[in-house]
Amino acid sequence: MTAVDGAGNESLPSNDFYLNFNLLPVTDLMVVQEDTSVPVITWSHPGGDVSGYNIYLGSEETGIKLNGTLLTVRSYSDGGWSGDERTYTVVSVDSNGQRSPGRRITLPVIRTSLPEEARIRRGVMNRLSYTVENGSASRLEAVQLQVKAGTYNHGVKKGSNLCS
Repeated sequence: MTAVDGAGNESLPSNDFYLNFNLLPVTDLMVVQEDTSVPVITWSHPGGDVSGYNIYLGSEETGIKLNGTLLTVRSYSDGGWSGDERTYTVVSVDSNGQRSPGRRITLPVIRTSLPEEARIRRGVMNRLSYTVENGSASRLEAVQLQVKAGTYNHGVKKGSNLCS
């Protein structure tokens, strides 16, 4: 692109820039960690020219890249997790090596406990009171606890906000 002034003088060409308007950030970013299993990060992508994904521990700028090569699947299992709080950033990459804005999610440290004397009895309405502790540095909101007794999944109970 060049510019022409009123006297007819033309500027030098501007720098070329590559823009891929279809290179969108990932969507539906989720991290699940159950019992003693490692966290599994999953995501979706709305489409476009995407060759794969990079996942970082922390931010893209200052974090550690977790994958050695470009991921072509939309999930990652974090085998390096040791029970600590982790923030993950997922970035889409196109065939020219251009990156989308990163999407970030944090896996907090949460501990739950149930009093030893708590029991589920047949034939009566049962109520179990769990203690939920936030071991993370940040405040958690809309915490949900799902309880499985035998093969029955009990409804998700929304908890109140937890402070660190």
